[in-house]
Amino acid sequence: MTPGSARQLRRLIKGKLRKTGTLAESAVESSTEEGSLSRDVVEASVSALDEQLVKTAGSRSRMTEDDENIVNLGRHATQKLLNEGSGASLTAEEEMALEAIAIADGSRPALLIQNDSIDPTDAKAAEWADELKDYEAAIRGIAPSVGRIDSNGRHIGTGWIIRPGYLVTNRHVAQLLSKERAAQQLILDPLSNPTICFGCEAREATPRPRYTIKEILFNGAEYIDPQATSLAKLDLAVLRLDPKDLEKLPPALPSGMIAAAEIASGRDLYALGYPGPTSQSSLPQKTLLRLFGEDVSVKRLSPGEIDVGLGGIKGDTAKRTLTHDATTLGGSSGSVIVGFDDLGKPKLVGLHFGGYEVRYGPMGEVERRGRNYAHCFAAMADVMRTVDAAIAADRKR
Repeated sequence: MTPGSARQLRRLIKGKLRKTGTLAESAVESSTEEGSLSRDVVEASVSALDEQLVKTAGSRSRMTEDDENIVNLGRHATQKLLNEGSGASLTAEEEMALEAIAIADGSRPALLIQNDSIDPTDAKAAEWADELKDYEAAIRGIAPSVGRIDSNGRHIGTGWIIRPGYLVTNRHVAQLLSKERAAQQLILDPLSNPTICFGCEAREATPRPRYTIKEILFNGAEYIDPQATSLAKLDLAVLRLDPKDLEKLPPALPSGMIAAAEIASGRDLYALGYPGPTSQSSLPQKTLLRLFGEDVSVKRLSPGEIDVGLGGIKGDTAKRTLTHDATTLGGSSGSVIVGFDDLGKPKLVGLHFGGYEVRYGPMGEVERRGRNYAHCFAAMADVMRTVDAAIAADRKR
């Protein structure tokens, strides 16, 4: 695929999904992108999906009926977009196939982190390869501080060290560790056996230790229904690790942030976390696993772009939320969203809290549409002051 062509296709796909209600209307990009899209680009994208599914199945003969159906639907959908532009009428199943293409063709890859590094020459990096080469050292510096949160050994989300000895994740993840999920202040249930591991990479030679989560120190005050995202609520929680482990833990991530004025549509960003299986995805589970190469619930870096910046999302009364198009799954909840400055230094963008998922019913009807949401740290100075005050008080106990 020629440089930049995957992004052209992604923007055309995004334009279509916005017009069908999946993304915010306020972020629709110029239709001039459509004019530069060629038949070669479309065919290469469908081929990328087909090749990925064949590769992970082991051979074409081992592909499932769902696999083959996704490829055929993707071919039909992209041809419609090529011929008719973003106004093309797509079925729910064809929209689903576009999501699969975006994972497979390099426009929204989910790249494996191994030994705290990504491989910028990975074919899946596609158009992102040059940027990833520039940011390789920075990624190596922040990846060790992002971990997988488990409850009784089951992956429930992602967390990362925001201050020495303290993790940040989503409230809806912390609810799974709490005695009473709807409580204003969540209280950790020790029977949940909560831990975090900063490894959990694909094919690790030596597994890294798990650290015990001891307390839910701070959380958004209102219950979060993971099936019905409310943008007026704060989906954030801070967890305290065992103080005896403090010197063994990786460092806190840098506290520098991308300025709120720069959180605008089209800006590149990177989600770092643990995409894991979810029953809410629109894609069949076996096909989903093939797209991820069977490696799920392991650390990955997912490049993407901001779709809608601050103040542009209906229902975001606090104006602290953005939407993005990086590839995520259910276990990505709590992922750190970062950007890079002109010197290649990492800067915090936000905290991912809602996955881009579209759920279809048995007759192909849309039961629920989702988006990729993240709270923006630059727009949460009041929240972070409260968090820091809670941490300071906790340290004095």
